[in-house]
Amino acid sequence: MQTLQRMVLAVAISLTFASGLASQLAADDVKSTLAVGDFVSGFEVTKWAGATDDKVKLGSQLCYVCRYEERPVVVVFARKVDKNLAALVKGLDAAVARNSKKQLASFVSLLGNDRKQLATNAKTLIAKSGAKRIPMVSPIENAAQGPSEFKLGADAQVTVVMYKAGEVKLNHAFVSLTSKDVSRLLRDVAKLLD
Repeated sequence: MQTLQRMVLAVAISLTFASGLASQLAADDVKSTLAVGDFVSGFEVTKWAGATDDKVKLGSQLCYVCRYEERPVVVVFARKVDKNLAALVKGLDAAVARNSKKQLASFVSLLGNDRKQLATNAKTLIAKSGAKRIPMVSPIENAAQGPSEFKLGADAQVTVVMYKAGEVKLNHAFVSLTSKDVSRLLRDVAKLLD
């Protein structure tokens, strides 16, 4: 009888571990984006909202990758706006403010087919997050899939790429961004700045 109980316990532990691993993989490490060590390419965007002090007018087209050059940058690609994305943007905005001497920069690239809806989503995200320093943009080409050079996975609702001097240092992709993911990403910003 003890052998049977041990076997049941071992199976239960294995299933719990496998379930935890599966949920972690579902939340992060979705196949999406450039690998660590890859170099980012510039891409043209339309600025819809945010970063009122960056002297870029709303509706302007530009390349923020090019504009930020060698600086440490956190770029967020998002397919939908929700409270967790707003929390991430709020945290990134605070990190940019705290790390102005290190020239930390960030921008959010919203993905979708409807340009009018992207502009509305950008304004909504600024209102929900209260961000003052982060521009909300969308790619001009491949607006729904994102820039092809970034290799964004179709299953990833949110992809975050952290790079410095053009080289990817950290990256994460999420099927669904959670509050734990937001905390983890904000901790990773410190690693980008080391």
